[in-house]
Amino acid sequence: MKISHIETIALNDPGKMTATVVRVHTDEGISGLGQAESPSLVIDAIIQCEGGLQQLLAGEDPGQVERLWQKMYARTGLFGRRGVTIAAIGAVETALWDIAGQMQGRPVCDLIWRAFAATRERAEIKTQATLYATVYPPGATLDEMKARFTQAELLSLNRTSPVLRAGASQCRRGSHQAPHR
Repeated sequence: MKISHIETIALNDPGKMTATVVRVHTDEGISGLGQAESPSLVIDAIIQCEGGLQQLLAGEDPGQVERLWQKMYARTGLFGRRGVTIAAIGAVETALWDIAGQMQGRPVCDLIWRAFAATRERAEIKTQATLYATVYPPGATLDEMKARFTQAELLSLNRTSPVLRAGASQCRRGSHQAPHR
């Protein structure tokens, strides 16, 4: 089975909402649906233009969803990595998952779970978390950690989460234990 073409369908409620339904068709007559809450004209352009998603995916196996997502993401860098480009990729990806589910006779939710989780076993639930005030490590010493928490609290003008405020106040008191929730 191969992807034959991609169709976009505009859903427009003037003044209220604009959305796009994306239908990916295969050479064996199976089609999948995806949706993007973005202007149809722009989604259609990303899909139909020279070097767009339709040209990129034509002749590909629709069952290889993860690989095709990577291919779409890698080849649309000139379109931008935000907004409608990602919406178009997501709509096509959803349609591909729909096709994959139909091919295997399985619900899409089961396929997506398998794609993102290595196992269905129950994972250990973490009861503690290490607090980081910024993207930088919390500090090698207690003094460095206190300074980072204080700096983070000042930068956020006390709009931080209660956990971070509790961590910062404990650092000021000289405790080096992370707060427990």
